[in-house]
Amino acid sequence: MSNRRRLLFSVVVSFVLSTGAPIGASGGAPELPPTARAAISRAIEADHGDPPFEEAKLASGEENDAFGNSIAISGDTIVVGAPFARPAAVYVFVKPASGWADTSIFDAKLTASDGVPSDGFGQSVAVSGDTVFVGASQLNSGSKGAAYVYVEPASGWASTSAFDAKLTAFDGSTGDGFGATLAVSGDTIVVGAFNAEIAAGRRGALYVFERPASGWASTSGYEARLTASGGGVGDAFGGSLAASGDTVVAGAPGAESGLGAAYVFVKPVSGWSSTSSFAAKLTASGGEFGDGYGQSIAISEEAAVVGAPFARVGSNAAQGAVYVFEKPDAGWASTSAFDAKLTAADGAAQDFFGLPVALSGRTVAAGAPAEIGLDRPGSVYVFVRPVDGWQSTSAFDAKLTASDAAGSDFFGFAVAMSSRELAASALGANVTRGAAYVFGALPPACEPGLRCATPVPERPAEPVGPRFR
Repeated sequence: MSNRRRLLFSVVVSFVLSTGAPIGASGGAPELPPTARAAISRAIEADHGDPPFEEAKLASGEENDAFGNSIAISGDTIVVGAPFARPAAVYVFVKPASGWADTSIFDAKLTASDGVPSDGFGQSVAVSGDTVFVGASQLNSGSKGAAYVYVEPASGWASTSAFDAKLTAFDGSTGDGFGATLAVSGDTIVVGAFNAEIAAGRRGALYVFERPASGWASTSGYEARLTASGGGVGDAFGGSLAASGDTVVAGAPGAESGLGAAYVFVKPVSGWSSTSSFAAKLTASGGEFGDGYGQSIAISEEAAVVGAPFARVGSNAAQGAVYVFEKPDAGWASTSAFDAKLTAADGAAQDFFGLPVALSGRTVAAGAPAEIGLDRPGSVYVFVRPVDGWQSTSAFDAKLTASDAAGSDFFGFAVAMSSRELAASALGANVTRGAAYVFGALPPACEPGLRCATPVPERPAEPVGPRFR
């Protein structure tokens, strides 16, 4: 790997892992025996038909743009952040009528007319219907951070630097990291500020904004500020973030003296209001200091998924793990008893399995981009909920890799899912220009309450993914 390439990845990873444990010593795991691999393949085919397949490779931008640092999908739209571009940018790709195909032609390139160098524009993205949200924490520009809103024109997406709204926090301060993470659900956007000053300490906060009846407009007035009672300095509360329906979940990888935690908030009947009272605190029994638990988060109507990308698995340091919590019938409640711990049977040290996670219906996806310099291209693992419920396993239902995979591609750095498609980025692809890959034929989603016992027609799911900080 060239020195320039190493420098790029060192900068990106230093942001991504800023609240996690140091990268551990190298190591490896034995490959699955052929009989085991064959059994997994037969199980996939028997239960779900054809396995997921690569539909397209989306690429754009210049070398070292960090194209693919963030990714989101909603319906037929995929949004990819490139925070190191000059100027920083977000690219919008719309699925053609003929279906996805390899392309470097985007439908729109979104920039900010008031952007400044190193403002982090595009380090987080979200999309819902015809609206794209872009975070810019501005940690390196000495500003408070912002979330930009772009609404698709009636004529369709087109490149622009004119945003429809800029969301900020009136009580924010420099270095809060406001905009480092985003989550959208319907007409509500939640903005994470993992380094916000709370009670005379950098503890982190979430800010909730709801779309006015007249449409999005620039404002510093939020509906609610969510914090975690009992939290401490350095918790990085809001370092990861997801939303579904009336529920928001925030990761805090520095909480619990470095063991990490995930906090669940449910919208009250009276509407969102500022609070430090959460509905549930999810921790992992048996977890260890520095696992990075809470570094990534995903949520659906029925479950929450928490990544711990630095967790040791056997003798493999930082192989990574993902924890699944199914929502109890009585509603969310604090617990350390997870329903499943997912690992990869063929995983190796420094895979960072779970650095990004995504959840759609009964399907969990976990990226394993692998440490820089190990000459492994990275993978995305897919797990499908059994009819009788989640249970701990290392047997995955599918392992996705890029058709043109090369060492140190960092494939699986960011992951997002819709009901039947998955988008994953590879920061190091195309000589560090980056790329995004689209995979189809995911298992069907399920209606809320059915516990995924039977397949039902497709429905959109909220995008989630990791962001650098």
